[in-house]
Amino acid sequence: MRWLLRHGASLEEVLQVREAVEAQAASLAASRATAKAVQRLERLLAEGDALVASYRGRPVDEGLLEAYVRLDEAFHDTLAQLAGYRFLRNLLHALASAIADSRAATLAIPGRIQRSLREHRAILRAVSRRDPEAARRAMRAHVRRVLAEVRSVRHHPSRPLSAKQT
Repeated sequence: MRWLLRHGASLEEVLQVREAVEAQAASLAASRATAKAVQRLERLLAEGDALVASYRGRPVDEGLLEAYVRLDEAFHDTLAQLAGYRFLRNLLHALASAIADSRAATLAIPGRIQRSLREHRAILRAVSRRDPEAARRAMRAHVRRVLAEVRSVRHHPSRPLSAKQT
């Protein structure tokens, strides 16, 4: 949380850029996804589900964060690959580098990993239906949700997230 309080303003800027770029990447991925690519995304989400299930009842720790950060990065990178444009993928890699430190901080927000998995499922559903506009909307909603949670932590650091946010 201290990291978010110190770096939240710059993270908000990066997330706003990510929203635009990753929404386009998700849209392109949906228009180009193969059955094999969809299976790859499904496997990543299944790994995330298994990881979360293995931690039920225990607090989030560095092990869970590190493991889920890798899965989160792989999910977003796979979408970037599916988009099919090298420049777009390079841009997304640059954005990922800019938020590398923040990824664990945002995922440490209570319930964020579970919400991330739900949001990734919505993106995957749109990609598997080959629905570019739904994929764009789902990715935009995902990034906006992270942005809203970062803002909430920054502006109310001692207040836990509401039930509505979980």
